[in-house]
Amino acid sequence: MKKQINLSLIKKKRLELGFSNEDMANSLGLASPDKYFRREHGTYKFQAAELPALSKKLEIPLEKIFI
Repeated sequence: MKKQINLSLIKKKRLELGFSNEDMANSLGLASPDKYFRREHGTYKFQAAELPALSKKLEIPLEKIFI
């Protein structure tokens, strides 16, 4: 069974911690805030290599990112 990333949790935690899309894009090494926005809204998928940085930045254990 393929696990899905909990996008609503990611957005909720980002907003709680006060990070902008630009902050997140910089943390993940993305070229622009729009690229992060598209991932958070499900237009594009987060890449496996981005998940550890996402987990650390948002203070979410890696296994909790999935639903």
